[in-house]
Amino acid sequence: MTTPEDPGASAKSEGSADPFVTEYELLRRRMRLDPDLFTQVAAIPGCESLVDALQQDDIGQELTHRLWDVLLVDDANSRSLMHFLWVSTLPCKKRFIRGLDRYLSGPYPMFAGLSRKWPGGNSIPPYVRDATERVGDFEMVDQGYLGYLKVGYTEREVELLVWLEALRDRQCSDRPCQVGGRTTASRLGRPPATAGGCPLQVHIPEVLALVGRGHFHEAFELVESCHPLPDLTGLTCPQDEHCRGACIYGAPIPIGQLEAFLPARARLHNRREGGSATVPDPWTVARRPPVAVVGSGPSGLIHAYLLAARGYPVAVFEALPDLGGTLRYRIPEFRLPRHLIDDIVGRITALGGRFIPDFVVGRSASVQDLRAAGYWRVVPSSASDGPRFPDVPGVRLPGILSADEFLLRTNLTGGPYPAGRRDLDLRGEQTVVIGDGDMALDVARTVRRLGGEAMVVREDVCDPSRNIELRYAVEEGVRLRAEAAVTGFVPGEDGAVAGVEVCSSRSIPARQVLPAGLVVVALGGSVGPDAAVAAGAARTAAEDLLERADVQVDDVADRVCRAAEFTDLAQHPHRVIARRVLAGGFVEVELTAPLVARAALPGQFVRVRAGVGDELVPLSLADWDVLRGTVTLVVRERRGGEGVLAAMRVGEELAGLAGPLGRATGFDRQDGGGLLVVVAGGGAPRVHAVVRACLRVGRRVHLVVSGEDGCSVWTGPGSPFDRLRGEFSERLVVWSCGTAGSRPRREVVESLLVGKGPIAGVLAAGPSFFLRSVAEQCRSWGVPCSVVVNSTVVDATGTCGACLVPMSQEGESSWCRACVDGPEMDGHLIDWDRFLPRCPRG
Repeated sequence: MTTPEDPGASAKSEGSADPFVTEYELLRRRMRLDPDLFTQVAAIPGCESLVDALQQDDIGQELTHRLWDVLLVDDANSRSLMHFLWVSTLPCKKRFIRGLDRYLSGPYPMFAGLSRKWPGGNSIPPYVRDATERVGDFEMVDQGYLGYLKVGYTEREVELLVWLEALRDRQCSDRPCQVGGRTTASRLGRPPATAGGCPLQVHIPEVLALVGRGHFHEAFELVESCHPLPDLTGLTCPQDEHCRGACIYGAPIPIGQLEAFLPARARLHNRREGGSATVPDPWTVARRPPVAVVGSGPSGLIHAYLLAARGYPVAVFEALPDLGGTLRYRIPEFRLPRHLIDDIVGRITALGGRFIPDFVVGRSASVQDLRAAGYWRVVPSSASDGPRFPDVPGVRLPGILSADEFLLRTNLTGGPYPAGRRDLDLRGEQTVVIGDGDMALDVARTVRRLGGEAMVVREDVCDPSRNIELRYAVEEGVRLRAEAAVTGFVPGEDGAVAGVEVCSSRSIPARQVLPAGLVVVALGGSVGPDAAVAAGAARTAAEDLLERADVQVDDVADRVCRAAEFTDLAQHPHRVIARRVLAGGFVEVELTAPLVARAALPGQFVRVRAGVGDELVPLSLADWDVLRGTVTLVVRERRGGEGVLAAMRVGEELAGLAGPLGRATGFDRQDGGGLLVVVAGGGAPRVHAVVRACLRVGRRVHLVVSGEDGCSVWTGPGSPFDRLRGEFSERLVVWSCGTAGSRPRREVVESLLVGKGPIAGVLAAGPSFFLRSVAEQCRSWGVPCSVVVNSTVVDATGTCGACLVPMSQEGESSWCRACVDGPEMDGHLIDWDRFLPRCPRG
């Protein structure tokens, strides 16, 4: 392959020779190496003397227009001309660019001033929406080079803009954009470091060379041979830490945008040509063993695509309601349009892949269950390590969220509200975001779109000229506080966060308090590896897996059959099959959920979404039937997402149901002694399954129900506990408190704790302030007390940090996740002073 040479090196090798003569001789040598190319260009009408013209300081208006007209046609002549200019010397290229700048900047404003500092210090940017327009919505900000189609340019003109960017490439022999090189940090005066490069090892120089010669389709095929998600990683990869960070240019080549352009262009051509051919369904052919992939983030999608493309029956199990994992829930739509995720899901589906949302591997079924179901391999995804918070005073005040929780809320429920708030409007509110990475900028830019003011506190140096996302954030009104460290959080009069204390050697005074109504912490490790790193690791793992296929052929058909049956069960629709209205505004709903019923244990819960777009609601499992494949839930009418479910009719289908989730109760042991269960404020459904399990193993249970609904709902004729009392009359004693003529709850509880009957433990369920009261009463009598924690839950899988519960034991503080370590937790270990302000209202 002929590549451009360094003109400076050529001039030095010629000593004091005239540089124009040297350049002309260099072109002549290349003509001898590839005479056909130069013959083809010379045969183009109007380009007969192109080589000579490019030796002039100004190629002239007429020739500039003629060259551009040839390039616009998209035929053999245009590709020959593109190839010719690609192999031309840098001075020749500069004269061509100067001609575009001088004579074509009218119809092409992006050419104006392009020749200044070209190629290293100037470039043609992709189409970016104006900041004043984009800050008001969540539509794509950087719309790529195809965004120019929206302002009247043709597809061929867009291709030429991309080609002009490739023309800037120097074809560096050390390939820093691919293998790594000097980082931006070292150029900013920090200690030298070698980093950057492509995590997916895309052959970037070869891709640019193909584009430079006009071979767009071949360039796309080369990128896709490296990995199947070039559009996704091209838009989400933090390029300033990878390929762009290692680029020697002051204005690095937008490699990610070029990488994303190629599949987008291919989709346009594919739609015009009628799409692609269908392939045999691997589940029907059953020639290869089935594979289960855990998670549908970049890692899971890479695995699924590569395996499905090789004919493996693949099932992807996703814990959240919609597919995409990190790509969908932790990257805002203004950075990654959701149709790109849907496109790769569609491609995998076309190859026979199957997707099962709302399936939490490890809860809905274990890895061992999947293997027993016939899956030959279970491929784990790159999971999040969970949120990380600074170790400073006040870090868990109400109003301090992790970036995971904030972004999950905005993508799952449409709003970033912390505990106790249900408003989406951040207008007039100051939000402080803590963190150095793109995730912090994503949060800040989301805040701006929700009407709030945003300030990002960063420890590193802010250089918007080297960081695209940082530049976009500044344009959108995000303020930056660079080289500052957070030293504490300041509470307001209501106990919630009101300020962030920072220390910086670059400000006077050095220590300041920044006002904040909301704080979002976006420290490293929140979402695991970035999309490109995860995709690169997944590609390597998938290729290694394909090389180690060791299953016996005779076993394949049986495995596929069993795995298909399990997958069908996992995809079984969740329909309402029975509905019974209880007193007090409660409704008992029975739903089809065969795998949930099979795995359910007392004390666990499910995550329900009644309709598409509705909020995710955690609901305790009141009952389940393994033979019928059903679960029973008790929900309140006229209460958010619960109300939507309560209003559903028999035969209607839920949008999603995940579970069972959480840790099972520890009370269902035969040798546990008597159990006192105290409930209030609608807490009875949370303990129904636990009470039933204890009765079935022979334990005696005293149930104390507080509140006006005590008799009418749970202890009255035909109520859930009345049915249990009919079955276990000798072991279940029900006490109703809080109604007219009844004894106060504290008096009943105290009489049971000090009475003759042995009470081995207490379980409480209800509002958080009620749980604290019961726990403190039990502590005074030295009786163990567990509480069913009423904590904020977002995704219910433990990754966002919304449900963190402060614990304190022997002077040591720690945090537990209610949706994973609970919901049943030790009431004597909870730090109630810190926990109550974070609890949901009601």
